[in-house]
Amino acid sequence: MLDPLLEQIPQQIERYHVVAISMGSMLASHWAHLDSNKVASLTLINPSFARYSPIQERFNLRAVPKLLSARLRGRDSFEKAILDVTFPDHVINPSILAYHLA
Repeated sequence: MLDPLLEQIPQQIERYHVVAISMGSMLASHWAHLDSNKVASLTLINPSFARYSPIQERFNLRAVPKLLSARLRGRDSFEKAILDVTFPDHVINPSILAYHLA
């Protein structure tokens, strides 16, 4: 999984900075471990390392019933429920969401 990504990095680049988010953080940390001479820095945004933090710190358990019932109502309902859980400010200020979706 990592090889296709590494093949895209130009040969003349000797060291690089890696920024990863969420599940990509796990892959990036593995990458930095395997190729530590080339990774100049590693920035992890919202990493989810199950081994180091309990599920209640990584997942909003109170949101599960809402997400499950929304899933049963169809795709649009499910996507809106995910948005409500992950970005509740979209209701208060829809221009923020519109800006990021543009």
